Amino acid sequence: MRCSRRSVIGGVLALTIAPAGAAAQSIVDPFALRLLRLLRLRQGRFTPAQVSADTQRIALYFGASWCGPCRAFVPALVAAYPRLQRQQTEIIFVSDDSECRAQRDYVLRSRMPWLVIDCADPARRQLRTLGGAALPGLIIVDCAGATLINSWRGGRSYPADALAQLLRLG
Repeated sequence: MRCSRRSVIGGVLALTIAPAGAAAQSIVDPFALRLLRLLRLRQGRFTPAQVSADTQRIALYFGASWCGPCRAFVPALVAAYPRLQRQQTEIIFVSDDSECRAQRDYVLRSRMPWLVIDCADPARRQLRTLGGAALPGLIIVDCAGATLINSWRGGRSYPADALAQLLRLG
């Protein structure tokens, strides 16, 4: 199934979250009617970017520059990114940094090749509320917004497990 850019963005912004043992709940974001402001780091500068038309899944990576476990996890995510792209999965970084400069420096230092939500986009804070308290985290959704994988379980996050599950999806 191919997803249009609009359905991918709408899926990210109208996520379906299914807590363990509970029926799925739809979280409709007030920002769903407009597009996210996405950026990609190129030659040390952020440039406007878009989700590729052939993207089938979005991996929302929740992290922050001040988070030691985030900095430790990013190299595994960077290494997996080419394989994820071949699987038509795009990563979008949802920063928990309070300052744009901290977000930019973290993306630059970590050499994140994936999409980043503009730090000035209010949707960034809205999406951050979907993650758990512990960082880093991954939520993988399909283009309809159905949650396929969620790294948060029992108040903790297991992003390496979520990444391994994602890689097995093929």
